Amino acid sequence: MKRFTHGSFTCVLCLMILTIHGEIIAEYFSAIQQESFMLDKRNSSALEQYQNHIYMIRRKRDWLIPHVSIPENDKGPFPKEVVKMKSTAADSIKMIYKITGAGADQPPKGLFTVEKISGLLWVTKSLDREETEEYILTTHASAWDQSYIEIPVKLTIKIIDQNDNKPLCTQDPFMGEIPERAKLNEPIIQVTAKDIDDPETANGIVRYKLVRPNSGVFHIDPASGVISLATMGILDRENQTVYELAVEAADMDGHGLSSTCMVIIKITDSNDHAPRFSQRKYAASVQENKAGEIVARLDVTDRDEPLTANSMAKFTIIQGNEKGFFNISTGPSGMEGIIMTSKGLDFEQTNSFFLLVVVKNEVPFAIPLVTSTATVTITVRDVNEPPVFEPTEKQIKIPEDLKVGSTISKYTANDPDTAREQKIRYKLLQDFANWLEITKDTGIIKVRSSLDREASFIRNEQYTVLVLAYDNDDEPATGTGTLVIKLQDVNDNAPVLEERRVLMCLIEPKPVRLTITDPDGPGNGPPFTIELNTEYQSNWTIISNSNSSVVLLKPLRRLALGEYSLVLPAWRRLLLTSLCSSMC
Repeated sequence: MKRFTHGSFTCVLCLMILTIHGEIIAEYFSAIQQESFMLDKRNSSALEQYQNHIYMIRRKRDWLIPHVSIPENDKGPFPKEVVKMKSTAADSIKMIYKITGAGADQPPKGLFTVEKISGLLWVTKSLDREETEEYILTTHASAWDQSYIEIPVKLTIKIIDQNDNKPLCTQDPFMGEIPERAKLNEPIIQVTAKDIDDPETANGIVRYKLVRPNSGVFHIDPASGVISLATMGILDRENQTVYELAVEAADMDGHGLSSTCMVIIKITDSNDHAPRFSQRKYAASVQENKAGEIVARLDVTDRDEPLTANSMAKFTIIQGNEKGFFNISTGPSGMEGIIMTSKGLDFEQTNSFFLLVVVKNEVPFAIPLVTSTATVTITVRDVNEPPVFEPTEKQIKIPEDLKVGSTISKYTANDPDTAREQKIRYKLLQDFANWLEITKDTGIIKVRSSLDREASFIRNEQYTVLVLAYDNDDEPATGTGTLVIKLQDVNDNAPVLEERRVLMCLIEPKPVRLTITDPDGPGNGPPFTIELNTEYQSNWTIISNSNSSVVLLKPLRRLALGEYSLVLPAWRRLLLTSLCSSMC
């Protein structure tokens, strides 16, 4: 392989005729590498410094055509010579040349032309690399009479980029946010810009920098455009909620064409302020015996963002509520603690409470903070409480035949208001049978009228009385107690024959069932003793069950038609009962 260099051209192992301004340099079979011309705006006519004439030859029916580079934005004049083509056959044959393809005979037509006889290739106007990076033409050479035709060869014309486009930001403004307690170098947002110049050259490579403000709070990576926190602990949302930055995007390693866009960074809240009570001491009062009663409202302030978990308060009673008389919750605003009674208080047991309350936020603090506390003094207000019977239901047993005027019980109540000097009085609130009376000062209950265990007022062998106790306050308070009296049975009722008249048939009379009852209780009722008087025993007979509560009456012989009166003594205690039997 041989290499020849002349000016800006190099031929390597070529077999062709290369001329520069008509001077033959060598004859080799080779590809020609043409040095690319880098043009800038100050040297738009650099192409005119050299004119390259490439004479093509035919070698085994192959045509070797070098790549050609043309700078964009050439100022002309046009048309301007690009390259000269010549077939080696032209030494003995008159050859003609033409080109085809996009930029020649296809849109955009006429950008490139070729002189038919000389083979000179011309560009007719200024080119734009951003529209088309390269043109691929097909070159043709043939004898004027078509007796000889070269094989068509591709000619690639590359457009050399100039830095004629500035980077443009992909959006404006860019929006980002960062917590005020973010870590150092924490990424916030990436600024991006596009440059349509050649990305393989410095013309299309973008670099970024912050142009204002230059406070050192933020940093931008020159290559990636990522903005991050440069200084830790300087952000404070409560003092500044938004930062507006101007970012410059420039090509040529940051020294070429540029554009500027805005970046708006919102500082989001971190829980870096503890809630504070509006006052350190609170005083309140509440009536005793009131559950679910609002006692006090404790206001707080918080510099963090309102209506967020960073500012919403959370309250805890840390002292003075060991028995759980109170609870505390957060009000609808999130900035108020509401203390309520969880159960009724008793003035006589404890007339004041001293609570210690601490406030935090719903979420943990972002940094160590001192919490705020407040004391709440609660005074319990005394109310006139009703007398209380002990027990609330009292049960006693008395015989039903207890004499009128007899004392059956003393049923009294206690006044919870030990700090008040009050007297308790009594009266019967419910005594349906009017059997009893109560002494209003002592609560002693006596028999007022005869008792009866078998009366309709008795339920389940019990008689229930309601006793009312009331104090002598200006607005009396009342309490009730229940006295349950179990009346003990005595044998004060004779057995009773339910059937007083029966009918029997004369022919084949069947026994008649008779029922005997006694309203007295067990021990004073069945079993009964029952028999016929002597004068009836010759005509009648009776058969009883085990307790004589059921008796079968039957005639001993055939009797004449008519009515018969029988006397059947039955007793736990003796009681004569008459029966009328009719024969039909």
